[in-house]
Amino acid sequence: MTMQSKLLVLLTAFLWCGKAGVSLADDRLPVAISYFDNTSKDATLEPLKKGLAMMLITDLSVSKEIRMVERNRLNEVMTELKLQTSPYIDPSSAVSLGKGLGAAYIVTGSYIVSGEQVRIDARMIDVETSEIALSAKAEGARDDWLPIERALATQLLEGLSGSLTLVQKKKIGRKSTGSLDALSAYSSSLDALDRGDTTAAARALDAALKTDPDFQAAQSMRKRVDELAKAYDLKTYSEKVGRVSRYLAGESCECSYAKPMSELKGLSAEAKLAQRFFKIGAYGPWNGPGANITSSRLVLDMAELGQFDLADQLMQGLLSEDFMKAGKENEIPAATCYLSQIGSYVHMMQLEFDQAMELQNRAAAVPDYTHKGMCLSGDQLVMSGLNAEKPFQKLIKEALEDPEEFAEWNDQYKVLKTIAPALRKQIDKQVANPPSCQELCPWAK
Repeated sequence: MTMQSKLLVLLTAFLWCGKAGVSLADDRLPVAISYFDNTSKDATLEPLKKGLAMMLITDLSVSKEIRMVERNRLNEVMTELKLQTSPYIDPSSAVSLGKGLGAAYIVTGSYIVSGEQVRIDARMIDVETSEIALSAKAEGARDDWLPIERALATQLLEGLSGSLTLVQKKKIGRKSTGSLDALSAYSSSLDALDRGDTTAAARALDAALKTDPDFQAAQSMRKRVDELAKAYDLKTYSEKVGRVSRYLAGESCECSYAKPMSELKGLSAEAKLAQRFFKIGAYGPWNGPGANITSSRLVLDMAELGQFDLADQLMQGLLSEDFMKAGKENEIPAATCYLSQIGSYVHMMQLEFDQAMELQNRAAAVPDYTHKGMCLSGDQLVMSGLNAEKPFQKLIKEALEDPEEFAEWNDQYKVLKTIAPALRKQIDKQVANPPSCQELCPWAK
């Protein structure tokens, strides 16, 4: 599945509702912010279009009637339509961009910084009719940026959804800055991140925070950049590479299975998988958590190495009917709930939020058992090394509603897609030169 099709789940997102996990279609109005044209003579202000788009996305998200299209999705579609190299976005291009983003309305416009003055002109275009549904403008002193941003966001929001509450008005601009210089530096960091340059992004964010230490969006982004820089260091993945490689290499070892391989002939791949994890779990045939924990840890290892094909294949096997039938019947509800939660998280890592919610519903639908509440809350997942701070259904909802939350998931996905090929080479090299089966099966000694 391409990144484009994965992100289109935002158009048909499912929200968690009720004890049984009933899903409701998202009927919020999809709105996109395109990059505004820089009509200033100063080329150094070109990255400002990215910061302006990010701030408007955040500000317009205060309305629960609107679903803002995430900025990274904008980058993708602009590349597909070859708009990245165009200095200006005309109405026709804006409509094409809006259709590509699945938006009902798209906001575009221009900005100019002349001396100490700033002016922004915006147009909201109805994607279906190509007509300008709303025009807005805001201007002021460059050293007093926040009132300009708030005035523009307020006009757009009131045009979309009517009068704003006092709470909504207070939220507009809360993560932004009053300094255009700080916003310009923040914009440069977004541009650097789009190029994959975490070093340049960190420098730009440091400059933004030096100008305005209270700039919340820059504070959050600075933490993310540090995490991203660590994530690109392949040496930090050696332990996971080792575990996955040993598992793959052990597939041909007799000692890897609970039964002799001669007795496995004629069984489905899923049933053979069960026999393998019974042995690895060291608890005998489906005797509880050993097999579940070990198998789920391997799924997470594969996903955290960006090897989603391996993770998805293993996850499908673990959740299959043949795998479940191979164990004890009274353990099936617990196994289904636990493994569905792990699978849901792996889909979230791939930005596949609809599939993630389907597995949440599957977990919620299992018959009651002693620890079902701990499973659904995510508390049990710590056994696999996954620290679930919130129930996954809540994380899914936040990712779909909050642009910053989605951006964090998207950053993680981007890193994994970048490093995955190099890590796959490491895995393949170790699988091609494996240790002996006796070493791969420590219990056989």
